[in-house]
Amino acid sequence: MTVIFVILLAIVLMGAGLALELLRMNRAAPRFLDGETIQSYLSRPVSYEAMGRLFSKDDAEFVGTHPGAMRRWTTQRRQAMRLYLKQLRGDFQFSWSICRLLTPVSQDPDFGTMLVKQWIQFHLLYGMLTARCVLGYGSSTDQQVQTLVRSLSTLRTGAAGILGDANLIGPFETEAGRA
Repeated sequence: MTVIFVILLAIVLMGAGLALELLRMNRAAPRFLDGETIQSYLSRPVSYEAMGRLFSKDDAEFVGTHPGAMRRWTTQRRQAMRLYLKQLRGDFQFSWSICRLLTPVSQDPDFGTMLVKQWIQFHLLYGMLTARCVLGYGSSTDQQVQTLVRSLSTLRTGAAGILGDANLIGPFETEAGRA
């Protein structure tokens, strides 16, 4: 009986978390964007390379030679990782919102499916990395950070491809739609 209760409680909590996340993303979605704003955002270079190097083994070995510095170094790196994750999440949400707005003009029938897959993959990894930062397990995050950045790059590339294919006049109107 207790096991069933724990499983049901976990399912309810995951569902509530997902619902809150969807509400937050819907509230944060831009209501009006023109092609120029989207183009300027997508042309802006995004680099999170330093994020993957926060917990490098060389730095840890160097700091480990100084007594008392390791704990402070680890705490500061975890805080920096959380700030990077917050910025990366903001970029991802904005890119995802742009892709949601561009979905109706996409020529790719699998574009919507790709959006959902990227959203799920990003938020699962984001949750794991955030939990690792909170719990103090910051090492070996480089692969996961690269996967998060790839999710963001996939969205940005997809949106740039749609903008390149579609001749947008105003806020997501094609010339055929205006006639």
